[in-house]
This record gives sequence, structure tokens and C-alpha cells, in this order.
Amino acid sequence: MIKTFSLNLVGNKGKIEFLNSIYSDCQEVSDFILNYIKINKEYRKSEVHKNTYFLLKQKYPDMNTKLFQQIRDKVLSSVKSKRLKNTKKIEVPIILDYQSFNLKFEDKYFNCFLRFFRINFPLEGKRIIEKLKTAKKIKRIELIPKNNGKYFKVFFNCEIEDVKNNFSNTLALDINLKNIYLSDGKKFNLKLYIHKKLNYRKYKKQIFIQSWSNGYIRKLASDISNYLFSHQVGYLVIEDLKNIRKSFSRKNGTSKGKNLNYLMNSCFPYSMFSNFLENSCSNKGILVKKINPAYTSRTCSICGSTNTSRPRQSLLVCNSCNSRQNADLNGAKNILLFSQKNSVTSEDRGLNSKNKTSEAVVL
Repeated sequence: MIKTFSLNLVGNKGKIEFLNSIYSDCQEVSDFILNYIKINKEYRKSEVHKNTYFLLKQKYPDMNTKLFQQIRDKVLSSVKSKRLKNTKKIEVPIILDYQSFNLKFEDKYFNCFLRFFRINFPLEGKRIIEKLKTAKKIKRIELIPKNNGKYFKVFFNCEIEDVKNNFSNTLALDINLKNIYLSDGKKFNLKLYIHKKLNYRKYKKQIFIQSWSNGYIRKLASDISNYLFSHQVGYLVIEDLKNIRKSFSRKNGTSKGKNLNYLMNSCFPYSMFSNFLENSCSNKGILVKKINPAYTSRTCSICGSTNTSRPRQSLLVCNSCNSRQNADLNGAKNILLFSQKNSVTSEDRGLNSKNKTSEAVVL
């Protein structure tokens, strides 16, 4: 399992000034590569590297060669995910792979030192340092200046051992615009979050709530994982919602109206929430499984019929068994049922393949 830890990197005035000069050089290299891509419209790594490496090496003879490669890859990945015309500047951190730095642990006031560019930098953060000691491998680090360059924040991309618990219970989770339901009936309310987002839109984005949103989603994921652990849940099933915005898009002809499109596309950060939830659950040994969300909201969890109707968003009525259920709770129960059916069918396929091979041997 890959996790990211962050620590404060401190040092005397000379060390911090040296890092700030390296960081400014990285931004100049990023601007140079970005301008080259814009002028030549070339996105292949090999071509960009060949045509820019010697020019950059002459301009920055003391810069690490691998650092050039990391900056180039970061710029190329950012350009692919954004519109090139609107991209004026790409800020990149100082990126070093596992071969370019070392960690040294000591029993002193600063009990951890990070060594790169032939200089030792002390690190602050005892709790995170203890976690770094148990890491299998640190793949790379990223350094970003903080507090106007007075110190640097270091992000460690680590490979750690998976935590496992002995719980066998399984629950499913359904996400809606107002509530998050677990299949056992537990509800987590999202009204405050949606209210803040709507005010953000109403006042023409004059209220800055990005840090508040990140904190709210992180705490929400933590509360859910704590509830699962307290109820001895070992497996959590969620919907794979990576393509949900395609069903509320004007370009794809699937628009549901201006207000509903905004709520689905700009309110709840599905990928951020799933990442925080998986990370929080992994710390407690809870495995998270994703399934296809098709028909989970249309199917009746009591009789399995798809002959259903939604008089309002929160109510599902089954026309076959005449049952009336909360739509979100019904969706969570269906996610759990669908995951169990998929596991059973996969086991049956495995048994059938074994039987076929045994019959072939007998013949």
C-alpha cells in the first residue's frame, strides 16, 4: 500500500537559501519546458527530453540530471490534464527519487535527518518519523517552500505494509447529494456541506472555502471509518463513481438542468472522498471494494424488481411488491447484494473451470 506523509524540513539560513535557489531554478526549468511544448506542440517524453536537456544542462550545470527528468514528467502530466492554451505557469516541487536521498535516524533533539545534495537537513514531527521507520520503501520525496520560504514541507511517498484486522462483517455505502447511507441504516448528513457550496455559487465565488471543504471531507471519511471499526466491519463496498459526471453533461447530451448539473459536477468531490475514505479505512485494516453502480438505485432490495418509481428523490416505490423505502438506504442495500452476487458467481466460475480441467484429465 502506498501512503504519503508530510514533515517540516528546517535548517540554518544558508541551507534554506540554498533550497530556495534550487526551487526557483525548478520553476525556470518548468517554464522553459512549457514554452517549448507550446511552440513546438510536442508531447512525447523522449523528444522533449532530447531537445531540451542539453540547453538546460548548459544553463544549469550544477542541477541534478534526474531532477530535470522529474520536472519534465511533472510538466507533461500537468499539460495533458489541462488545456494548454490556458496554462500560463506550472509550479513544480523539488522532486527526488529514492536513489537521490537518504534518511538517518538518531536519538537526539532532531531524531531524523534527510540527506540530499550532500547536505543534511533536520526534520520535525516525531509521530510521522516513527511511521517512516516502519516503511518498507520510500519511493520519492517532494519539497515545497512554506511561510515565504522560511522552511520547506517534505512529502514522503512511502510503501508500507497493509494493516489487517480479523473482522468479517461487510457493509455497503451509498452517496447522495444530501446524505451518505450505510446498508445497516446509519446516516451521515451532508446538508451543511451542500449549503456552503451553494452560498459559494450564489455570492459569485467570493467566499473561499477550499480548505474548509478539504477538512470537512477528511473528517467525514474519518467518522465513517471509525464507525465501521467500532462495529467490527472488515469489508466496505462502495460504488465506482469515476464516470458519474458524464451523466450530467451538456457535451454528452445528458444534461439534467442547470441546478442539478451544478450539484452533481461542482458540489461533492467524489474522487477526493473515495481517496480519503480508502486511506482512513486502510489504517484500520478495513478493505474497500468498488463495484459498478448500474441499477443499484432502480432495483428494489426486497424483491429484486426493477419495476420501480421515484415520486420524489428520497423515496423509492416498488410496483411489484408495493413496498416503500428510503431511496438511499435501498441503494446501499443493493450495493451489498450486488457485491455478494458477484463474489458468488466468480467462485462458481472458478469451480466450473476446475471441474472441466479434472474431467479433461480423466478423459
